[in-house]
Amino acid sequence: MSQISRQEHSSNQADARRLLLIEATINAISTHGLSNITLAKIAGLVGLTAATVNFYFDSKQSLLLATLRHVAEEFESAVASVIVSAQEPSERLSALVEASLSEDLMSFDKVAVWYAFMSEASSRADYQAICGERDRLYADLIEKECIRLVDESGRVGDINASAISRAICGLIDDVWQDLLFDGDSFDREAQRDQCYAFLASIFPSSFTMPDSTFDHDLELSDQFSYTLPGWIYQSDLFFDLERDKLFLSAWQLVCHESDLKGPGSYMTYQLLQQRAFVIRSRGGDIRAFHNVCRHRAHLLVKGDMGQTPNQRIICPYHGWTYD
Repeated sequence: MSQISRQEHSSNQADARRLLLIEATINAISTHGLSNITLAKIAGLVGLTAATVNFYFDSKQSLLLATLRHVAEEFESAVASVIVSAQEPSERLSALVEASLSEDLMSFDKVAVWYAFMSEASSRADYQAICGERDRLYADLIEKECIRLVDESGRVGDINASAISRAICGLIDDVWQDLLFDGDSFDREAQRDQCYAFLASIFPSSFTMPDSTFDHDLELSDQFSYTLPGWIYQSDLFFDLERDKLFLSAWQLVCHESDLKGPGSYMTYQLLQQRAFVIRSRGGDIRAFHNVCRHRAHLLVKGDMGQTPNQRIICPYHGWTYD
């Protein structure tokens, strides 16, 4: 083995040992808390001595800061990766939510590290030095996509993108806290649905409201015997009956005809998980279309309301025109 190869091998071994100690520190912080942690407790998790830890890190403080920096850089890298692969604002916002709530980034031990540094008065300056700018960039990413979604929806004067982005960040923080306090009862899927339910409530044309879950074994008490049992609301059979006999056979209120002020003016809506829109034709009639292109399943029109170019329906993806 050459001198260079030996040096590279030694460097790789050192990096692997440092990572091992950082992972042990994550576990130790989660178990003992930041103020009760010792090098001996960390070393004991990986079968080493405190003296060995000092060989790779100058002090306990340098190991703790390296641990916080590790989880912060991991989160930052994952967010950057998912943002690059997403195309539309709604896709990028969904990708941010998925990454933020993923098991890799939002594990119990890693969340404990974040909150250990934030909650300890003596460690807040360290947290701010390592994570402060990263937190601001993360919040800016969410706000940027909210601004784009508000603009697409045609509701610039009605929705404050900055306030919505702060609400999203607060909702994600709340989910992280629930993970710490709920323990084994934490339901990641239900918490994810809550985030998407909020997004669908604010941007209904860009996000689909998640299906609610009901207890099929719920027994009705005598006091509420006049209500329907919960399982009915999850029954595919009852859903099909309601759709065919109640909804699809009746007129649906979408808007007032005065909302469609001229040819090409449209309003979008969603019914039974189907996206559609109504539009005033060049002849003045009001017509309804599925809001999806037959060629590539791309949305034909965006936002809650708007005006089509040249009073015609043109797919923005590949230019197909619909009359």
